[in-house]
This record gives sequence, structure tokens and C-alpha cells, in this order.
Amino acid sequence: MKRRFVSILMALVMALSLLPAQALADDTNVTKLTSTSGDLGSGVYQLDADVTITSTLNITGDTTVDLNGHVLRYDEAANPGSIFHVKAGKTLTLTDSRPEAEHEDAKLPAGGLITGGRGYRHDGGGGGYHIYYYYGGGVYVETGASFVLAGGTIYACGVQSGANAAFGGGIYAEGGSVTMSGGAIRNCAVSSDYGASGG
Repeated sequence: MKRRFVSILMALVMALSLLPAQALADDTNVTKLTSTSGDLGSGVYQLDADVTITSTLNITGDTTVDLNGHVLRYDEAANPGSIFHVKAGKTLTLTDSRPEAEHEDAKLPAGGLITGGRGYRHDGGGGGYHIYYYYGGGVYVETGASFVLAGGTIYACGVQSGANAAFGGGIYAEGGSVTMSGGAIRNCAVSSDYGASGG
């Protein structure tokens, strides 16, 4: 009986060793991105449905986000913010494993997309009133950080009103690195009272 158990165990170990490494890794290394907000550490995150967030997703590790054909939307009723804020020394890679996916709203482009971000809001002071500067509606990249757009669409992000100055409707990189090897940036724009650039 003991020998039979050992033989079965060895056969199972051998069978598992023949599986591709990726087949074992897919289930254990992918975290589902749900309607939460906050920090995304190192790892792979995937949407399995449309998600609405109410505050910025801070990238605190080397992170890949697979939109998987879904919409990651920043709630327009929430306080302004970038959809992603990539911290210094960290890398965000945005990709989309279902670029042909259709949406209920036919006006939206096919495939995964991020939309609705109005930018990181910086308080510029101003004495008795506040001067606000907005940076990177879709993605804000700090100095020393990296962003790779490998798939998906940054769509209709950016400040349209209420800013003293606004920069980078889709992406703003403050000394960081931005690489675009796929995906698209569409319908992003900035406008402000005094200065705006980089829709």
C-alpha cells in the first residue's frame, strides 16, 4: 500500500512538471482588480468587469494592469485625481488582453480603456484663495518612475474647467519615463484659466 501511494505521488509530480510554467502561474499571480482604490503593489492585476474608482490608484511596485476588454472609470463626482499615480522608482505597464471587446456604450472605443481622470491636483497657494494646478488626467508619472502603454486606450481624460493651469490630459511625466509600444490615447484635453498644454 505504501509503495502504491509513493508511485501515485511520483506520477502526479511528474505530470505537474510537464505543464507549462505559465499554466500554473496564471491562477496564482493574477489579482482581480475590483471597485477598490488605494495602492497597487508589485504584481499583475486584471479587470474581470467594468470598474469605477473614486480615488487615485497609487502604483507602489512594478505593476502590470490588464484591462481585459473592460472600462476602468474615475467617478466624475469624486474629488479630482489621476487614474494612476506612478511613484518614483516604480513601473506601471498598462495592457489589454481583449482589444476587440465591445461596450454597452457604443461611443466608447473597442477594448479595454481608462477614462474620466481629471488629474493630480496640486495646491499652488495664492493667499486668500487657492490656485490649483492639475497634472495627468489618466496617468501621473513621478520623477524616476516609468509608464509603459502596451495596450488599451486612455480615453477622454483631462481637466475641462475649474483649473488655474492644467498639463497632460492623458499622461503627465515629471522627469519620469513614458514608453508607448501599443494602445492609444484618444479624446483627452485640458483647458484652464491661465495655462494649459499637452491634451
